[in-house]
Amino acid sequence: MNQGNIKLRQKLLAICYLFLMTGCLGSGFSNNQGRNSKNYDLDIPASLVGTQWQLDRYRFEDGWISNFETERIGIVFLENHHLNGFAGCNAFSADYKHKDQKLLVQSILSTRRYCQSPGNIVMHTEGIFLSLLESVDFYSINQKTLVLGNNRGRPILFFNKK
Repeated sequence: MNQGNIKLRQKLLAICYLFLMTGCLGSGFSNNQGRNSKNYDLDIPASLVGTQWQLDRYRFEDGWISNFETERIGIVFLENHHLNGFAGCNAFSADYKHKDQKLLVQSILSTRRYCQSPGNIVMHTEGIFLSLLESVDFYSINQKTLVLGNNRGRPILFFNKK
């Protein structure tokens, strides 16, 4: 790749990152994993919005993973049915819908930076996290903990209030 292409690519990534971090991406909702988005309303609980949540652990296969990489992962839900976060290497953004304790996360977008690490743990953890986030179906929240779960009623992501 020549120097001109590298600089152009860096500029495009910087622009994408700015859009992700400012929440300026489109907010069109599509059907995610066959779940019907008509069952969700636009009321957002105050306890969910604006709080920074740091990942404590996630479900992987039949166990829980908590390591130095999970501490780097965070998420914040915004009032405009948009969420932003950091997945360990890349910034990400998504749309969400909510009703009662149901939560639908859709249209996840992420920067495409590669982070080299021993055993590729950073990229592996990030991939699992984003995949789990896309499968979220419900949440529960108290003052210090946010739990996201899948459609089988299993908790899959635990966050602590930052």
